[in-house]
Amino acid sequence: MWIIEGTTQRQRIINACATLFSNSKGRFQQIKLNNDLANVKNQYGQLLTELGKRAWEQQIIHPSYVHMFEILGNFFQERTRLQSELGALETQLQRQNNQHTQIKADYAGRIKAVQDQQKITNNRLNQMRSANQASEKQLRQIALEEQKIHTEIQTMQQRLTLLANTTAPDRESQITTFNGAIAALEQKLIALQGQSQSIQTEISRVHGEQVALMSEVTVFDQQITQLQAELRQVLDPIERQSEEFKQQQRQQNETISSIMRQIESSISELGIQVAQAHPSHTNLDPLYARMEQLQQQIREYSNQIDLLRARQATGDGSAVRTVVLLVVVLLGSISVIVWTIVNRVLL
Repeated sequence: MWIIEGTTQRQRIINACATLFSNSKGRFQQIKLNNDLANVKNQYGQLLTELGKRAWEQQIIHPSYVHMFEILGNFFQERTRLQSELGALETQLQRQNNQHTQIKADYAGRIKAVQDQQKITNNRLNQMRSANQASEKQLRQIALEEQKIHTEIQTMQQRLTLLANTTAPDRESQITTFNGAIAALEQKLIALQGQSQSIQTEISRVHGEQVALMSEVTVFDQQITQLQAELRQVLDPIERQSEEFKQQQRQQNETISSIMRQIESSISELGIQVAQAHPSHTNLDPLYARMEQLQQQIREYSNQIDLLRARQATGDGSAVRTVVLLVVVLLGSISVIVWTIVNRVLL
């Protein structure tokens, strides 16, 4: 008997679980229907917007929504005014940018002219430095040669002193030869000293020119710095004004974007009111037909979803209650069987 009852209860549990599984499958169907319904509603909303757009563009007016035409007319008028102001701002900004570019180009030309002059002066300075380096090298060579001549003269004078104290038969001849050689060296020494003086004079002259040219370079640096400062003074107010224009542009664009959002919202609202008034027009009739089709689909999807919800509400509760009850009954039956067996063993 217990076995028969257990089998029946197990079958009832299996049937209840199958019902729960079936309802779970129904929930997946409901999700798909909800997605389909949302898609159709989205298409319907797009048609409403298109309906309002066509009514506005074709000026299909009806007493029930004439106020929407006034609202949209004001929005479009305000947008036109703002776009005109925005165009004027863009023209002013372009003019400012052109002026900015022209001024920078003018000052760049003036600065380059000074830099070119400075470059020429620096090249002359470099040439003079190279010339002075060559002259100083020549002076060092002359100094070495003078030192060598002084040494030769001292050597010959020492030999003359020795000859004066000798009785050599050609003493007078040698003295005359040494004196002639010393005189020639002294003349060469005089020539080298004159050459050295000339070179030193040239070095001093070139140095003086270098000082003057370095002063010119300093003046050029000052002119460049002054031109750069003037350029900054001229450009600063232009750049500030350009930034003000850009700020006004951003504000105008934000305002226009806001108006466009209001226009889109008003067009959608106009579409709703046109659909309610349903004025007959060749440009609107095709939309009406399509909207009726979508409304029918919306009703069908909604009915299917409601039916599934009703089935799930009834089936889920009943199946869960059945499973819980049967599990409790089975547990109770098992407890009775165990208790009976224990008592028989003990007895």
